[in-house]
Amino acid sequence: GEDDLYYTAIYVAMGEGTSTSAIAQRMHQMALARGPCSGDRPRGAGRPPQDDEARNVMSRIGLFKILNEEELATFVGETLPNMLEHSKVGVVVLDSIANFFRFSDPTYQRPSGTSMFHVERSGHLLGMSSRLRRLSDKYHVPFVVTNQVTASIPPLMEGVAGGGSNAPAPPTSEPVKPALGLVWS
Repeated sequence: GEDDLYYTAIYVAMGEGTSTSAIAQRMHQMALARGPCSGDRPRGAGRPPQDDEARNVMSRIGLFKILNEEELATFVGETLPNMLEHSKVGVVVLDSIANFFRFSDPTYQRPSGTSMFHVERSGHLLGMSSRLRRLSDKYHVPFVVTNQVTASIPPLMEGVAGGGSNAPAPPTSEPVKPALGLVWS
């Protein structure tokens, strides 16, 4: 009905990082930069963009903040399918999904060196990937999932330059890696 939410794009910010107000402000700047589009004039040509036009663009973007893996599961399992069912969404952006999957939990470490945490995390990540793919296929909506990068921090070398001070080891050949591995990059 007329009271249904209508979004042409859905943007989901994950984790504690950037505030939704900062994201909305940046999106508003991009909408202003987009400029008007009418007739045979290209975007950005002619008169300067109007704030009401930018607000119109912004009104069609659903901006959501997810703080943990449980909220993500509820959003992907219930909220998002409902929105996709009732709106003609053109794209879904999941920003920084790695926030919920990239850290280790030493409480799960086994003496053998294997980690149940990593096994569980991998299973959760695979399940999330499958749910996103099914939603994309069912509703014919592309999903943009942003990964993060993580730095390879070299171990400290003892006794280098200065009689016992710790200095970083030489950098590795791959100082930055995708946080969720190459599968998500």
